Amino acid sequence: MSNKAEQPLFTCIFIAVAAAALTNPLFSFCQPATEGIATVTYKTAKDIKVITEIAAKGDTFRITQKQNGSPRYSGFIVTLSSRTLITLSDTSKKIAIQYHFDTLLHLYAAHGLKEGYEPFRYPDYSFSVKVKPSGAWVAETPLHHHTVWVADNGFFINPLIPFLQLIGSWNEANGAFQKPVQQTEVIYKANKKKSEVVVTFQPTRLRADEFRIPDNYTLRDLGAWINENRRLPDVQEVVRNFAGF
Repeated sequence: MSNKAEQPLFTCIFIAVAAAALTNPLFSFCQPATEGIATVTYKTAKDIKVITEIAAKGDTFRITQKQNGSPRYSGFIVTLSSRTLITLSDTSKKIAIQYHFDTLLHLYAAHGLKEGYEPFRYPDYSFSVKVKPSGAWVAETPLHHHTVWVADNGFFINPLIPFLQLIGSWNEANGAFQKPVQQTEVIYKANKKKSEVVVTFQPTRLRADEFRIPDNYTLRDLGAWINENRRLPDVQEVVRNFAGF
């Protein structure tokens, strides 16, 4: 990929996203359909619980931070087949903003728009039978010790992990796992503190209208704005201020 200054920013992002889609299992467009409600409980190193509910129907997900979430948003809608992300403002503003899912994540990661956000740098995981229960994937980084448990069946949350990290609903543990991630643990070497994530899932039938933008919300397409204004030198800062993650 060329790094010339005259190359449009959006072109660079598109190529990066396309390459990731071809080489990274987290970007697979053919994940199995799922229907039900998952609960993600993230206990931070400061002993704060962030509880997030994810309603899933096929490849569309409605994400709601039920406890200690962002006061700016009442929820998010992600559709993997179209790679769209819709943020739903709090009910007082009634604004829905549409982004391209991969472009937004890569903008944040590539330009350091959120401190410590590196969702696509995976440590070298290896499987250990010594970790209880049932064995787990472990990895060491200069800053962390990661442990990840996967399941043979269950809610395939893996493609959503980079976004959950962006909104503060997941810790640093992530990797190209082919099976559903069920639990993670990160130990921070500097202070020996620990963060944990646990995913539970309850299959249930859900109505299609639960995954639609409310009728009284106004939709704005920031993804189109990014494309139209890709040559602006401060487009990254505009996105960070507008998205507010």
